[in-house]
Amino acid sequence: VAVACDVTDEADVARAADEAEAALGPVAILVNNAGAFTMSPIEETTRSDWEWLLEVNVIGVVNGLHAFLPRMKERGEEAVVLNTASVSGHIGVPGLGIYTASKFAVVGLSECLRKELEGSPVRVSVLCPGIVKTGLLESSVRHRADKHGGRADASMSPMSQVINTGTDPADVGRQVVEGIREGAFYILTHPGLKPVFEERFGGILEAF
Repeated sequence: VAVACDVTDEADVARAADEAEAALGPVAILVNNAGAFTMSPIEETTRSDWEWLLEVNVIGVVNGLHAFLPRMKERGEEAVVLNTASVSGHIGVPGLGIYTASKFAVVGLSECLRKELEGSPVRVSVLCPGIVKTGLLESSVRHRADKHGGRADASMSPMSQVINTGTDPADVGRQVVEGIREGAFYILTHPGLKPVFEERFGGILEAF
């Protein structure tokens, strides 16, 4: 059952939750997956760029939680919240300042939520994939609201070639299902990036 909604509109997400549960019954798995993307050096970004990505990538997750989490807790039955972040929620890449900031936020709020829900039947997972072959760039251009500057420019075109070499979404989906079944908090789908994580976290530990 497809229910259209604007994830940046809290009331619209609540309506979608009502419609989904009217059609399917209680929702036991919430996947906060809607996202937007842009790339530009931070000094060249605009306030509209920041507001747009943070509204979709962060507030969209919050709206999903506000719409579904109270229902899940009230039922007292096993349920799962999966927030989609990115390896960009852990690793900084030049040109992806806004996207990275938004995904760091998703990782951080997921870690807090996990602790807040300890002792409840609701579990939390955060998905942090590498490059996946999706329509993220196209949808970001198509759906950017007029209040945030309208359609994005062509500056993301080089990234399209990179994304086209990404992992099949179905492969990521299978790893997500496996991770949820195993009760994993972090779901990391690209093991080839492990050395990059080791370098970052090694630097943090050395700083102590």
